[in-house]
Amino acid sequence: MESAAIFLVIKNITSIELIKLEEINEQQKKAYKDGGTKKAILLDDKFHAFLFSFSILKNEVLAKTIYSIRLRIKHARDVSRSLSNNPKSKMDSRISQASF
Repeated sequence: MESAAIFLVIKNITSIELIKLEEINEQQKKAYKDGGTKKAILLDDKFHAFLFSFSILKNEVLAKTIYSIRLRIKHARDVSRSLSNNPKSKMDSRISQASF
């Protein structure tokens, strides 16, 4: 799905939008270099959301599919982060609450 979205982006991107993507990418590189993993992850989400905004204008089915997948990935990340901050006794209850 993402490769289809990328094709649409490449086909339709403007120079201003490309500059914005490059800025986000540079911010993400700097965040990783500086040890800001959480910030880098947020910037990764921002980068992909920006890419997603191009596909949403051109293909509604693709946009809905990508959005659904991104929500699932975000949910999995959130659960993983919360589990890493909780004792094992709390992990089982969080896993059972996780739903896709």
